[in-house]
Amino acid sequence: MEYNFRRWFVSLTAMICLALAGFNYAGIDVAYNDIRGNLGATLNQVSRITTVYILGTLIIVPFSSWLSSQLGRRNYLGWAVICFTVCSFFCGNATSLDMLIVYRFLQGMGAGAMLVSSHTILTESWPIEKRATSQLLVLAGLGLGAALGNPISGYITDEYSWIFIFFANIPLGIIACLLVFVFVKNGSDKKDEDWQARILLTVGACCLYVGLERCQYVGELNVPVMILLLLVGLTGIILFIWRQYHLLNINLRAGLVLFLFYSFISGIQIVISNSSLNALTASNYDSFWVVALIPIVVILITTALIQRNRKMIRPVIIVGMLLLMISLCLCLKDVSFPAILILSIAEAMLSISILTLALSELEGKELGRGVAYYYVIGKIGGVLTSLLYFVIPYLLEMFK
Repeated sequence: MEYNFRRWFVSLTAMICLALAGFNYAGIDVAYNDIRGNLGATLNQVSRITTVYILGTLIIVPFSSWLSSQLGRRNYLGWAVICFTVCSFFCGNATSLDMLIVYRFLQGMGAGAMLVSSHTILTESWPIEKRATSQLLVLAGLGLGAALGNPISGYITDEYSWIFIFFANIPLGIIACLLVFVFVKNGSDKKDEDWQARILLTVGACCLYVGLERCQYVGELNVPVMILLLLVGLTGIILFIWRQYHLLNINLRAGLVLFLFYSFISGIQIVISNSSLNALTASNYDSFWVVALIPIVVILITTALIQRNRKMIRPVIIVGMLLLMISLCLCLKDVSFPAILILSIAEAMLSISILTLALSELEGKELGRGVAYYYVIGKIGGVLTSLLYFVIPYLLEMFK
């Protein structure tokens, strides 16, 4: 745990790392057309640069706590930032799509290491009594990066070139690296590792993600390969749950289950409202500033409420889940401003309350593992939406 100004510098360092990871998660998507033109590739081929980025993240995340214990927190995070920054440079200088895919995969591994390590370090630097505050800072870093990703990337692409989206990471990466080596302590937690569980989770999540993600692109995967990936992915996840479920802290277990459900429902609403939301935003741009500001107020109030009385976590989650289901029902009927507003309020309440619940009692060696599981489970919840909306209808059509 850190004190006084060191705590805030460590928190700032971690937030910069989280923002970089969030910015590069989807920010490059707006440059697909320019990349296609420069590298002579199809849309299906260009979309692989996002797939491999997330794949690299999924591969490294389950092993991040072990690597951190071997190298030390500071060294591991520092080398992760260096890897991410160097790969950003090579991504910007890529002369072919294959080169871009390779460097993007390595960049994703650096981002995944940054994600888990910086989240863990930020959480550890605050006392456990202020766990809600530390998680608010985590969400602020991730949310800032994700929110700025598309508009900044779009501006850079329009005014300059898509390569500068990657080059923009370099100065921030250098700053983050210097802050890491100056302010982060090089502690570590030696512990026994359940390698079988981590391998099952990694293989299961990666196969499930690739099988569900690439099947959305016509001709990308043939049916036998897709079914094989899905079966291996589901088998790996089921075996991981069977091996680890009863060994996890009860609050972490509850948080992971709730986050899986929350990610799945949010994914459904994104699929339902995506096209309608763009139309609503274009016709009512000023109103959406209000919709964007309300969740910020809600998440601050929710954090203060939980910080004041930790027993309020579960009631807040119950209210948030009710609002989430109400917004889903409204979106199924008609995508309107009330539905989007209720959804944004529900997401603000649930994001901070579920994360705080999951990590509320974890310390030391268990914290890094809990953070890693949290991110992988969240991604699994999202890809299960693809299973419902894309894969099952596709397979039913194929076997008619």
